[in-house]
Amino acid sequence: MEKKPQRRHWFRYSLRTLFAVVTLFALWLGRMLPAARHAVAEREVVMKRCISICDENSPSVRNKLPITWRLLGAKPIWFLGVQYEVNADELERIRSLFPESADILVYDSRP
Repeated sequence: MEKKPQRRHWFRYSLRTLFAVVTLFALWLGRMLPAARHAVAEREVVMKRCISICDENSPSVRNKLPITWRLLGAKPIWFLGVQYEVNADELERIRSLFPESADILVYDSRP
């Protein structure tokens, strides 16, 4: 008796599996959005205090920005120039707020 080759079927899932996946995604998104919203608001505050900002929309810079930040409208910043006095902790906080930046330059505002 000759065996027929099995036909390949598309991936199948139940409605219950789809519901579970959508629920898990919604829980993850609900957990991430408040922190992302706070980070995007902090970015805006820091950008108002900066003297030079170079934004770039190239994919290499844009993809370094977390997706939840991009969903909330954060624009990628390639270069950031800061004129005010910053200590090491504040500089690290600024670097964590702008992970896509190639460089953060601190200008000395003293005469």
